[in-house]
Amino acid sequence: MKLNKKVRKFAYASTVVVGALTPYLISGGIVKAETPQDNPVETSEERTGNGIPDDLQETYLAQIPDTLPAVARSSIFNPRLSAPTTNDAYYFSYNPFYLFGYGMPNCTAYAWGRAYEILGSKPDLSLGNANQWWGYNAGKYASGKTPRVGSVVCWGSPAGGGYGHVAVVEEVNGDTLTISESSWGGSFFRTRKINKNNMGAGFQGYIYLGDFSNKTNTLGDWVTEKTWSTLNIGIWDYYTTAHTLRWQYYDLDKKEWHELQRGASNWTSLAVPKGNYWVKVDVLDQNNNVIESKTMGTDGATKSVIDAVNVTRESNGDYLLGAISNNPYMSYVAKLYNYQTGQWFTQFNSQWARFRAQKGVKYRVQFEIYGWNRCLDFKGYDFIG
Repeated sequence: MKLNKKVRKFAYASTVVVGALTPYLISGGIVKAETPQDNPVETSEERTGNGIPDDLQETYLAQIPDTLPAVARSSIFNPRLSAPTTNDAYYFSYNPFYLFGYGMPNCTAYAWGRAYEILGSKPDLSLGNANQWWGYNAGKYASGKTPRVGSVVCWGSPAGGGYGHVAVVEEVNGDTLTISESSWGGSFFRTRKINKNNMGAGFQGYIYLGDFSNKTNTLGDWVTEKTWSTLNIGIWDYYTTAHTLRWQYYDLDKKEWHELQRGASNWTSLAVPKGNYWVKVDVLDQNNNVIESKTMGTDGATKSVIDAVNVTRESNGDYLLGAISNNPYMSYVAKLYNYQTGQWFTQFNSQWARFRAQKGVKYRVQFEIYGWNRCLDFKGYDFIG
C-alpha cells in the first residue's frame, strides 16, 4: 500500500561518509514472510529488546546527525518489506545501537533506524530496552491502541524474555497488520502478518511517528527541526495536482512580511533573531491563485540556547553576571535595565561581567547569545541591589 505523503527532499552540498561496515549473513536468504498467527512476539527465551545503558545514551546519540542529506528520499511512504543493506546509514553507521555494539539483529536497533528512515530526521525515541520505549514516549509522539501505517508497536514485559519488543507497522489491511522487525539472537530482519485484535502478552500500543493516512490535495501536519543555526520547518504535502508552495514569515515586532521561497519544496529554513513570528505556507495553482494556506507561530529559536545564567552577589558588594550556552562558539552580551529610571543603561560584550548595584534598586539583566550575525537566544533575570 503506497501512501501519497511527501517527505523532505535534501539538497545540500555536504556528503555523508559511510564507514566500513561488517557484513551480516541473513539466514535462509532474505526475508521471512509469515501468515497471521496467534502469538505476534518472539518466544520467551529470546532477548529481543536490548538497549544502551542510561549513562551512555547521550554520548552515542550525539554521534548521530539530525538528518542524512546525501541519502535519497522517496516522495511517498514505502513499506519496508526487505532487509536493509549494510551501506544503509539509518541502520548501521548512523544508528546509536549499532555504534554501541547492539546493532541488528536487535529489535530496538531496527525500529530506531526504521523510524529515522521514515521521518528523514533523528527520531526522539528511547535508546533503552524495548520495554522502556512506551514509557519514554510520554509527552512526545502521539500514541494509541489503533494501528496506523508507519507506527512503532510496543510490547513490554513479559515479551522478549522480559526485555520487551518493538516493531514497525508497514501495512494495515482490515484486521491484518504487516509488521517489520528484528530480534536479538533471532531474525536479522523479517516481516510477518498478525491480527490487530490478538496482539499477544505485553502489548502496550502504537507510537505514531506521523500521519500516513491516504490523503490527497490537502496540507497535513507541521514538522520542525532545529539545527545550531536555523529552524527548519516542513509540512506534509498531500497534493497530487500541479502546484507551487510559497513560504513567508511575518515579524510581529516589526509588522513586516518576508518571502522565504517558492517552489516544490515542502521544507524551508528560518534564520532570524529569536522573537515573535508567524510562518505561512500557501498552495498556489498554475495561475498563482491561492488554493490553501496554513500558518504557525514560532519564536524562531534554534538548537543554540542559553543553558544557565548566574547572578551572584559577592562579598565586596559587586554582582557577578554570567551565562552559559550549549554552543561553545557563541558571543555573549549582558544588558542591564533600571526599573527606577525605566531605561537600559549599560551593556557588557562578554560572557562574564561584574556590576556594582545601588542598594534597594531593582534591575533586570538580559543575557543574549549571538552567532551567524544574529541573536539566537536570550534570558532575563530580575534582582534588587
